[in-house]
Amino acid sequence: MIHMVLGGCLGCAIYAKALGHYVAQGFMKYTCPALWLHNSTPIGGEDMVSQMLLYGVKAIYGWVCFACIALILGFFLFDSPIRRHRSYMLPWRLVGEAVKKYYELKEK
Repeated sequence: MIHMVLGGCLGCAIYAKALGHYVAQGFMKYTCPALWLHNSTPIGGEDMVSQMLLYGVKAIYGWVCFACIALILGFFLFDSPIRRHRSYMLPWRLVGEAVKKYYELKEK
């Protein structure tokens, strides 16, 4: 149970740190040209804040998709079976006979 709590807390902390980074990067990327042009339009309205939040979520989603693809490829390439040999199933006729003998002995 501890690993689930710690994993959730760690994931939330990484997500919050990355979201703060990408939102700040988005503001820097899209508001710098407006500052250099000396526009009289207000910078950082509600519409721009929501767009920068969406920019951050989209960037994090892209990195998470890459990480999931890498994890799946790692499972496919390096996953080793627990057993080295296969255990074979008996033919159904033998299984049926064994079950029949068991119940015949139990009834006697």
